[in-house]
Amino acid sequence: SRGLGDVYKRQVVTGGRGFLGIEVVKRLLARGTAWSPVAKAMVPIAQVAVFDAAPADALPAALAADARVANVVGSATEPGWAARLVDTPDVGVFHFASMMSGNSEADFDAAWAVNVLAQRDLLEALRRVGSTPRFFFTSSTASLGAEASGECATDLTKLVPEGTYGFTKACLYTHLRAHETRHDLV
Repeated sequence: SRGLGDVYKRQVVTGGRGFLGIEVVKRLLARGTAWSPVAKAMVPIAQVAVFDAAPADALPAALAADARVANVVGSATEPGWAARLVDTPDVGVFHFASMMSGNSEADFDAAWAVNVLAQRDLLEALRRVGSTPRFFFTSSTASLGAEASGECATDLTKLVPEGTYGFTKACLYTHLRAHETRHDLV
């Protein structure tokens, strides 16, 4: 695995050693190209930074052995974590790192730090690099609450979360919308 550094095109996958993260890493490496906000075109992926608090050996060996993979262990609550991953304008981010429902209910402060403040750090790092990066993250019906259960949600569906996890996801949607409209985040 390579370390972080100046590379032409980086893809960052937070929560990269979890189920969704591993699948995205596999697909990025297999496809081999991604949209470059600098070149405004599809370009070869130079690096996939797989960031997670899980041990490095949680990444399948075949992925860890790929020369394009930087297997980064860390916490999204550490100061400067996002700036270390997003230090080039030629970046795309898949953000899966989060505390799920049970753990969020057990520890509100940790859920706020991981699910809200860490995403703020990541979005601010993206804003500072000065390009129009692509940012992907997972949505959750937990932000809708029981009222919307069974309905097809749209961008106009009212968010009425009932638990801590849903509340933090609802905060993320609002924060993400502000970055979309004010900072050209795609």
